Amino acid sequence: MIARRNLSQLAAHVVEWIENQGIVVAPGSRIDRMRAMLVPPDGAPAPFISPSDKGFELALEAERDLQMLGFTFEQLANLTLASDFQTHLRRLLKDAALPQDDSENTIGRDIQCELYVAAICMKAGTSPSFAEPDIRCIVDGLTFGVAIKRVKSLGTFEDRLRKAVKQIRRVNLPGIVVADISVMLNPTNERLIQPVSDGVYRAAADAMMRKFVDDQHERLLEWFRGSLARGLILIDHHVRQHPVDGWELDSMTFGVNLSPSNQRRSREFECFWRAFQKGLPIQTNFGWSSGWPRPASSRRG
Repeated sequence: MIARRNLSQLAAHVVEWIENQGIVVAPGSRIDRMRAMLVPPDGAPAPFISPSDKGFELALEAERDLQMLGFTFEQLANLTLASDFQTHLRRLLKDAALPQDDSENTIGRDIQCELYVAAICMKAGTSPSFAEPDIRCIVDGLTFGVAIKRVKSLGTFEDRLRKAVKQIRRVNLPGIVVADISVMLNPTNERLIQPVSDGVYRAAADAMMRKFVDDQHERLLEWFRGSLARGLILIDHHVRQHPVDGWELDSMTFGVNLSPSNQRRSREFECFWRAFQKGLPIQTNFGWSSGWPRPASSRRG
């Protein structure tokens, strides 16, 4: 079961933040559908949504999207937003309510991903700004260009990462590529139904990510070789059953140093990666993302 009362409060908060920026949350948009399902007209949501309820799958997706957006808006409240930020928020409302129903063009969740990474950088104290390649951050006095991609299939993995590397080259800054590969690794959006302990889940998620990186490592080195991109950060989000807390969002964040033969560039990647990990969300002030995400993993290539 899913605790509807907590999610309903989070849905209301997310919608309020968006509308306070002058954006109308259009009826039928994915955020509006989540709010409407979680906050009935009488304002008194039932305490739980069970698997037999019609809106159960939507509630599970709300657990992911609303937790990410709640953290994002909490952090970006402290950021001076660019004049075109409303454009980002309008795009954020697009896409299907369930990602497996999306078309190839997923501008809403792509923007959500960019905002989420900016929020991590904000929490990390790296002074993010929205500028090419996607955002720019300052770590130990050095400005990094951060290119952000949502990769939705293994077949497009190379193309998306090569485009990110080219974006970084155009701005002539040391760069980091951040790739959300959640859909690529789980295209049908299967849920982790069996409740497992944190230790078991973390070990399995870490092993899966390490195997993926090991399998791709030589190709990654080739794609990044001779470029300004210092390395890659991979993100994988899952909604899973916790044996005590019930359904929750879990995230694996994995750093890959792709400048192993250049000591200066390698140090720059490690410097950025250490800072980025400090910005990962652990628990929002609302208390609805208990323990999320799990500690990041790192790889030193």
